[in-house]
Amino acid sequence: MKVLFCDIDGTLAGRNFIIPQKHIKALEMLKKSGWYLVAATGRNPFSIEKVLTDETPFDEVMFTTGVGVMQWPSREIIYSLTLEDRVIKKAISLFDNLGFDVMVQQPHPENHHFFYLQKEQMGDDTQRRLDIYQNFAKPLDKEHLMHVSGANVVAVGDESDTIWNQVVAHFPEAKVVRATSPLDGKSMWIEIYPKGAGKAAAAQSIAERLNILPKDCVGIGNDYNDIELL
Repeated sequence: MKVLFCDIDGTLAGRNFIIPQKHIKALEMLKKSGWYLVAATGRNPFSIEKVLTDETPFDEVMFTTGVGVMQWPSREIIYSLTLEDRVIKKAISLFDNLGFDVMVQQPHPENHHFFYLQKEQMGDDTQRRLDIYQNFAKPLDKEHLMHVSGANVVAVGDESDTIWNQVVAHFPEAKVVRATSPLDGKSMWIEIYPKGAGKAAAAQSIAERLNILPKDCVGIGNDYNDIELL
């Protein structure tokens, strides 16, 4: 058996977030040929429902860039990771000092809910996200900060390599990932995940569980958060 790990946004689905029928048919042909199909996405389980259906021929879905993995279409969670509280607070402090917009995604199954650090002027991409998910977003006040928990921290701001290297060096105890915003296709996100998260780590975990050798694994993706997987 061979395994295909396939990114969704920008790879399988276009800017309209719809997977073309020709791609669905290609997946179906692979599955009939004995391939095990895994969607590898940065989307959380709630957002995944907007692009995948019960008929989409995946066997498993890794969500939130490898924070967790679930079976498809049963949606049974195989595993899900969370960030340590101290790492979340450390990330909020750093990104706030750097002038970034900051959002803290809640642990599964509430991963589509998030807290955001309120500022007088939010960036366009962040404001768009707040408008879309207004029913799931809450400002991060001092009370929430004392007891905040989450699966990952998303920061939107300066995308320079200098800042990126600084953030990576600042978090040896976590997984730092760079990604392009799926909302406008250009804004850069820096995301902090639990150690052991990431698409490559999730792919390795799945392959080991299925007793699949690396030579029998194929990855497809188009963004920064796919590089390790590829």
